Amino acid sequence: MKGIHKRYLDRATRRTFDRSMEIYGQTLW
Repeated sequence: MKGIHKRYLDRATRRTFDRSMEIYGQTLW
């Protein structure tokens, strides 16, 4: 149970990080 929760959390974190990087890139350009 804990492992599944961690995997889901990691996926959500990665998605948020990708979104932040995309916005950051647009700001740079």
